[in-house]
Amino acid sequence: MSKFFETSMPGTLLFHSLLGKTLGYSDLAVRIADSLILFSSMLLTFLILRTCSRMQASFAALLLGLLYLSYGPKMALQRDFIGATAILCSIWLSLIRNGEAITPRQAFLSGLMLGIGASFKPQLAIILPVQSWYLAKHSRTWKKWQANFLILVIGAVVSFSVPMLWLWHKGGLADFSNIFFNYLPLHTQIGHDFTVIPWPEKIWYSLSSLLVLNDHLPLTLLAFIGIFISFKASRPDQIPESKLLLATFLLYFFYPAISGQFWYYHWSPFLIFASIAASFVLMPIEHDIKSKNILSFAVLILIIPLTVSISPEFNLQIHGKSLPAPLDGVPDQICQFLEKNLKAAETVQPLDWVNGSIHGLLEANVPIATRFLYDYHFFHHVSRQFIKDLRLEFLGAIRKNPPDYFIFVFVKSRVSGPDTADDFPELGRFIFANYKLVHKTQQFGIFKIKNTELE
Repeated sequence: MSKFFETSMPGTLLFHSLLGKTLGYSDLAVRIADSLILFSSMLLTFLILRTCSRMQASFAALLLGLLYLSYGPKMALQRDFIGATAILCSIWLSLIRNGEAITPRQAFLSGLMLGIGASFKPQLAIILPVQSWYLAKHSRTWKKWQANFLILVIGAVVSFSVPMLWLWHKGGLADFSNIFFNYLPLHTQIGHDFTVIPWPEKIWYSLSSLLVLNDHLPLTLLAFIGIFISFKASRPDQIPESKLLLATFLLYFFYPAISGQFWYYHWSPFLIFASIAASFVLMPIEHDIKSKNILSFAVLILIIPLTVSISPEFNLQIHGKSLPAPLDGVPDQICQFLEKNLKAAETVQPLDWVNGSIHGLLEANVPIATRFLYDYHFFHHVSRQFIKDLRLEFLGAIRKNPPDYFIFVFVKSRVSGPDTADDFPELGRFIFANYKLVHKTQQFGIFKIKNTELE
């Protein structure tokens, strides 16, 4: 197994390994996998709410699907959403009681799904205290609650450990631990605009950005209205379940602030539980007077169009226009060049972040020369010894086994702010001394090694 410098959790890595080995990475395979995950999340949402009413359950599931699809292809297989779907399944398993107390089997299965979600993003496990409270409410004695809680935790540890054991078997656990404990504390200081924001300033930035960078304020408003209505309209036997779901919404409203990075996919767990909370606006339709029915419909008619949008890709399709190539065609252009020019056993090293080179290498099925998929690691916190060591490791790797090609993307995201750098002088000198530019576009350049005698 090749080793990579990657900040994703082992659960994400195992998921993509299994996806690649089963369905592959064709457009159809990704579409199938993504559709199954979206369908699962919508089905779980419906099953969780159907005891309230089928209308409410259907509304929440439909709202979630529309919100998800409004992002278009870029939301496909985002790990926050996949992990949150596992958390949703954990909640559903806790709710299957038929009026009886939660069983040890339920607690274990719920814990298994909780651990799967946390293996994608550890902060997704913030639901644990609320699940603990719910277990206490539905365990007949203190000892049974302790036993159920212990079983739930054991289930979470078991499923969380599976990707770790897989990574250990592949020989990558030590490298992951090094990244997790030494690099992630630096990575989490990068803000939404790719600016380094040191602690403790990052705390205020994270909390204030929940509103400043929240593109879902109408949905948030609708969810809070749903919370208010639920406590007014819920039957006594529904109140614990309502409290569980609504507390979950509040937790995942704060979820993006944990990392302090508010990119669109960080809001995906919020979208799931906000859809559930918002659906409680419909409770008076089933349980209250006609005037409140009219009020509920009025709120939905006014707010839903502000909440759900049409993705640019779908807008083009319904007008009969062709879709633009991903990332302005950079991945396709890189793939075409490599398929035409690369010889067997030759390697390529991208100098990029998320602007197309990795996508192009994947399409062309080309190996990467080093374990570094991206280059942004080398340009922030440059005074820290860990980053200095990363630079030295990268230079040592390319000198020992020189890539046949470098791909340098000109237009790409770059970290800025305190203790960042715009250049990597030693890398620049190495490339210009030993490589020549053989292909150039407005977006990227490809350098080929001159000879095997390096300077």
